[in-house]
Amino acid sequence: MIKQFKEAIKEATEREENLFKDGSINWDYVDADLSIDGWREKVGIKTYMSAIDESAMPQGVYIISLKNKEISRHKTENKARSDWHKLRSQYGNDITIRKI
Repeated sequence: MIKQFKEAIKEATEREENLFKDGSINWDYVDADLSIDGWREKVGIKTYMSAIDESAMPQGVYIISLKNKEISRHKTENKARSDWHKLRSQYGNDITIRKI
């Protein structure tokens, strides 16, 4: 069921009517389409929201967090590592970095 839901998300994000003029995704429209198709009920609200959030996140982004709260995002590994090292000396093990 989850595989089908992720495919439905992908299809909804590719529909021309769900895109802004600049080509970016209008997530409100995608959400509406998926809700009309009954996906909230089919997969449950927690799974639904989690999958939408995951799909809306840009891929290949480095996220730096302080005590599990996001404080910055970086597109390049070098910039992320540089900032992480600076923060690490200040905050110690409370700073984490992950790639999504």
